[in-house]
Amino acid sequence: MELSKFELKNLRYKAKGKFSRAKEMFFPSSESLQQSTPEAIALYRAQRLAGDTIIDLGCGIGSDSIALSQFCKKVIAVDVDEKVLKCAEQNAEVYGRKNIEFISADFEELDLQKLKVSAVFSDPSRRVNGLRVKALDQTVPNTLDLIEWIQAQKISDFAIEVSREFKSEEILLDCEKEYISSNCGNREHELNCLTLYFGKFKQAECSLVLVPENQKLISLEKISITLKPQSLQTYLYELHAGIDRAGLYSELLKQLPETFYFQPNFLTSNQLLKNVFFKNRFQVVGMTQTEAELILKLQELQAQKIVLRGKIPEEKYAELKNRIESNLHGTQKVHVFFGKPFLICKNLDLI
Repeated sequence: MELSKFELKNLRYKAKGKFSRAKEMFFPSSESLQQSTPEAIALYRAQRLAGDTIIDLGCGIGSDSIALSQFCKKVIAVDVDEKVLKCAEQNAEVYGRKNIEFISADFEELDLQKLKVSAVFSDPSRRVNGLRVKALDQTVPNTLDLIEWIQAQKISDFAIEVSREFKSEEILLDCEKEYISSNCGNREHELNCLTLYFGKFKQAECSLVLVPENQKLISLEKISITLKPQSLQTYLYELHAGIDRAGLYSELLKQLPETFYFQPNFLTSNQLLKNVFFKNRFQVVGMTQTEAELILKLQELQAQKIVLRGKIPEEKYAELKNRIESNLHGTQKVHVFFGKPFLICKNLDLI
């Protein structure tokens, strides 16, 4: 069913955080917008894939194809859904891109040698029957089958987007695993996607990049290091989620003086530091063993509201928070890390 003018206008409004020309773009459905690559990420990745003729298999509304067309001589945009492909053509016109050829076909019907393709990009759908899937063999098309088909077509240089939920050690393929994070729409940096680069596109074993700042952390070698937790110090640093997924703790620690691994996604130090890969910086102001001691310490700190962090069962979160806050009458907001002991911290980046 074709979208009404109101529905299209609403989707264009929602797309403002993703695309610079959102007010002119076309979307066949809300799902197509949700699954589209933000412009800043598409442009970053397109620079890595620059070359002659590249094919975008499963191009969707065309965001990746449009970005690729700025860095490649020619882009072939392919999608089996003609309605979606029509929107991709319209969006290419919006962005003034003339070097994109659009083909409606299943990828298995194509001959990449006849099309004179030098590289491949694909972002298989990770939504099946409305649910998100992670496994490579559950995507549409099957990612493992797609890789096998690309290689059978004698193409060695390609990139494929997969679920960002993978940890780097779970991907056993010979490729670079790059986690890409964005703050599109002025939101806090979020892990957006994981791209696998094969052939000449592989520049490292694993990497994490912040877009649009292009701040990057890389590991050149496949090294598995188990870090031992250290005792808590004055400051606690919450890391970007990509550090843990990519296993880049050692690479980050090399950049930081006197800073230690505390637990997954956290470092600790007696020095107050800044780093682009810190999500939050906390000062530890107390530790208690019991909830009663916690309440007394929070009262001493003039707390009014608390932010509970850690592994707390969802059904218990609200009850625990309300029970503690009912005993508080101050003015401050304090972060409490749930566990044994309770850690009481102030977020230094929100003061």
